[in-house]
Amino acid sequence: MISKSFSKCETPSLKHQTKVNSQKTNISIQEQNNLSKHTQENKKIKFLVTNKQQGQSELDFQQFMIEKMNKYRKNIRNLDIQYQINHYDYQVQKLVNQVEKLDNQIIQAQDVQFPKLLTLSYTNFSEEYKVQEQKNYDKILEFDKLIMKLSLDTIEIYDQKGVLQESKKSLPFSDTHQSKSIKYNHIFGQKDFKLLQSTGMFVTSNIVDSYANYLMLEDEKVYFSLKAEDRKKYKRTFIFCSDYITNCSINNGNNKLKWLTLFYEQLNNFESIQYQFWHIYQNIIFVVNHNFHWFCIQLDLKKDIMEIYDSIPKSLTAYQCFQVLFQTIFSEIMKIKPEFKIKINKEFSQQKDSYSCGYFSCIALNYLYYKQQQMEQQIENKQRQKFISKDEMKQILRNLLIEQDDD
Repeated sequence: MISKSFSKCETPSLKHQTKVNSQKTNISIQEQNNLSKHTQENKKIKFLVTNKQQGQSELDFQQFMIEKMNKYRKNIRNLDIQYQINHYDYQVQKLVNQVEKLDNQIIQAQDVQFPKLLTLSYTNFSEEYKVQEQKNYDKILEFDKLIMKLSLDTIEIYDQKGVLQESKKSLPFSDTHQSKSIKYNHIFGQKDFKLLQSTGMFVTSNIVDSYANYLMLEDEKVYFSLKAEDRKKYKRTFIFCSDYITNCSINNGNNKLKWLTLFYEQLNNFESIQYQFWHIYQNIIFVVNHNFHWFCIQLDLKKDIMEIYDSIPKSLTAYQCFQVLFQTIFSEIMKIKPEFKIKINKEFSQQKDSYSCGYFSCIALNYLYYKQQQMEQQIENKQRQKFISKDEMKQILRNLLIEQDDD
């Protein structure tokens, strides 16, 4: 379905985009006024609605939003800070040394009975086996001090003294122990399963966003399976699911406070590096469901390019609202303020019906993820995988979300 025009969006002036960081510590009066207009919409956003907030007045809720935003902004200390990422492989040398030590103990302990020797060997091996289970990991340093440690499925946060403060999951979902009704952090019902088995029907956000989460999980597995030297060159994938842009309500105009609050909420794992997640992830993708139409946008933060993968491409002006959105949110946490140029990928497949845009957004995700994989493997351009067909995409989704049900 073709998106409607974005006539309500306004392009901010250059002055508006280049406010100095010292002015960001408090919410401006204009931002507060904008918030008041959209309070009812904000109440629908899941992460903002708690039992305590239910029944609160609009003024109370507005104050809650302001406090939340100021809390996020306190983590932006100095955008001149340069972060250093070091890559490490887990070590098995300690396990080898322990085995050699046990051999020496066996030789020397001639007067020790066999059962005791067996117990000694098992105990020590059990302790050292934990070392063998350790994962490849990365360390992020600020002024040569450890502030983050990343490994498969885990993020560790350290204080300025190098003391561990928090350990949490890098992704709020996994591909193990999934139930029939929950797939990659999204709840599935009979409607979703019926859609995957049928034709001529629009897909839901559960389907598209589940696939996006699946690709992020696969990317993390691939990345941490690589040796340290290979991880230095690897461009990791970070996908913003459709809920971010949907909740931004960009048809209602520029609501900077709402956009930024939602943006920071998406990046709460990266508070210690001032939300500058692009130091870790370089393949950045936004899934868009706007005016009942699905497409994807890939951001290149080095070249300031937003590339559109739309199965019903429109004019450049139709995407200016997203340009405003990205310039607004990234200007908050980047030292050099971006001025994104819009690029429409003209080679991307186009749908021939009125309902397939959701499948084509998944095709775009598939292409952008595996294109990165193939580049890392240095596959020649002519041999690289191009866009898969809609039927192939449907089968992938069915295999992933239906045919892997628990017994």
